[in-house]
Amino acid sequence: MAVRHPPMRDDYPLSPPLKKVTVTIEKVVVSAVVSMEQFKGCSVSEITITALKRFISHHKDFLPPQYNEPKSPESQGSQVKRGVSTSECCQSC
Repeated sequence: MAVRHPPMRDDYPLSPPLKKVTVTIEKVVVSAVVSMEQFKGCSVSEITITALKRFISHHKDFLPPQYNEPKSPESQGSQVKRGVSTSECCQSC
């Protein structure tokens, strides 16, 4: 039997303002996220936000140079790191 860990809600809690988006995702990814939701007790939104924020934090080079990161409670005091190539990042992920 698998060990259940506490939810990751403390990692990236949903904090207003929220905005609904529609995306097209591969069926296998949807299946995995739904399984994660059922197993961990986190919503699909919480899992998706966690995944996207982690991706964004590791791939700042995808953002245009003039992008100003919106201030949120968890990002206050952090600095945007630019100039890391995708290959450099993915080696450490």
